[in-house]
Amino acid sequence: KQNNTNSNNSNNNTSSDNGQMLKCTNCAGKLEDTHFVQCPSNMQHKFCFSCCRESIIKQGNNEAFCPSGDKCPLAGSTVPWAFMQEEITTILDMNTSNIKDKS
Repeated sequence: KQNNTNSNNSNNNTSSDNGQMLKCTNCAGKLEDTHFVQCPSNMQHKFCFSCCRESIIKQGNNEAFCPSGDKCPLAGSTVPWAFMQEEITTILDMNTSNIKDKS
């Protein structure tokens, strides 16, 4: 398991390398700055906290995998990436009114 939030990422750009706006893989909402979750196994998988929260609740908060619905394996492994318990707690404890609207 790895820390997968990008809140400490030094790249403050909301665009991908090809200049397109970064959008949540699940809801297609605009991703703000570096405040999103990046799947470490699939660089195309990027998620807003609202979709992460919904996915964690849906999967049950004991072990939650990539919000895409895939169990994306970690590089060089067959073990799927999953949120760390601390990440689950942080995301579930977020006040839903503080999570950006998906527009």
